[in-house]
Amino acid sequence: MIDIKLIRSNPERVKEDCKKKGYNLDKEIDRILELDKQRKEVLRTLESIRAELNRVSKIIGILKRVKEIEKEEGEILKDWKRQLNEKTSR
Repeated sequence: MIDIKLIRSNPERVKEDCKKKGYNLDKEIDRILELDKQRKEVLRTLESIRAELNRVSKIIGILKRVKEIEKEEGEILKDWKRQLNEKTSR
């Protein structure tokens, strides 16, 4: 098996070595390089999507926490209002 790093770094040498052994794999090696390039592009896109998903998840977490805080503050304000009403009704 030929290491992809070797194919990437020196495709012409790999093609020549294959020819010396009686195999003409020029098209196949070119196809391997094209597929490798596509694979790298897909991985970059995937990483970008994952990063965006992480950002969105953090924002959702913050919004949930803000909602919880607002709910807690609302309860505190209701209690305060209730206490004020009790004091004024006495």
